[in-house]
Amino acid sequence: MFDDFGQLRILPASEYEDSDKIRDLTIEFNSSFNTFNTLLKNLINSLSDKSLVIQNAQLEALGYLIQLDSLQDKRLKADAQELAILKEKKAESFR
Repeated sequence: MFDDFGQLRILPASEYEDSDKIRDLTIEFNSSFNTFNTLLKNLINSLSDKSLVIQNAQLEALGYLIQLDSLQDKRLKADAQELAILKEKKAESFR
């Protein structure tokens, strides 16, 4: 079967045009899907990078909390020692 342009066709011209439209839509969909996939990969990479930054900040904050806790313990021990020394000196002064 020959079409209006003299080319040999298996399908009628109307179905051939429909198949061309489907092909074009498929190419457009594939292109859109690839664009979406690229954007999604970029988003995932960006979120992964941000999560590393957040994790590092959390670890740093935890380190500071541990330092503060240790410093507080040292101060409490020093205060207790000073109080014990003061009590000892008071007790010696009353003897």
